[in-house]
Amino acid sequence: MKKSLLDFLVEGRFVSGEKLASNLGISRTAVWKKINILRNFGYNIQSVKNKGYLLVSRPDIPIPEEIRTDLDSKIIGRKIHYFKEINSTNLYAKKLVHEGAQEGTVVVADIQLSGRGRKDRTWSSPSGGLWFSIVLYPQLPPEKGMIVTMTASVAVAQAIKEITGLNPNIKWPNDILLDNKKVCGVLTEIDAEIDRINYY
Repeated sequence: MKKSLLDFLVEGRFVSGEKLASNLGISRTAVWKKINILRNFGYNIQSVKNKGYLLVSRPDIPIPEEIRTDLDSKIIGRKIHYFKEINSTNLYAKKLVHEGAQEGTVVVADIQLSGRGRKDRTWSSPSGGLWFSIVLYPQLPPEKGMIVTMTASVAVAQAIKEITGLNPNIKWPNDILLDNKKVCGVLTEIDAEIDRINYY
């Protein structure tokens, strides 16, 4: 995977522009331009003459560089499409499937304007949540497709527990609850033939 500027910036320590340019194979002017792009995303980066650049803090946004940090998945997240605002991550993921998207492609957004839940209900998707879709090509017969939904629900519940210490419940097959309040919904859409799933 190609290294990005964020791979070489270090929190709490200055890194010279010369070293960053050398590591990335670009000019120092190009480094400066990339630093400003990161600042526009919300990264707090200090620059001091003769010292270089210091990464002070990172924004809490789901851009590819942040998602890939410490990502050890072999399939999911190898390709990530990020949007500040989009109508629906699911609709965009479907478009990518028809363009030949690789399995594990993720579409993520800060805001969805037309997010939806089951039975085409409106799903409020303001900034501050995690709104994303994943393209999968499971080698399963259609009648076992529900396994994908249930697996996703279990994975989300386990992640919440590991990260927060809270104990979520699953309202089968696709709702995650904390104190009987829904905090997450898993919407799966399938395109299948009689004997196989084309994509999920």
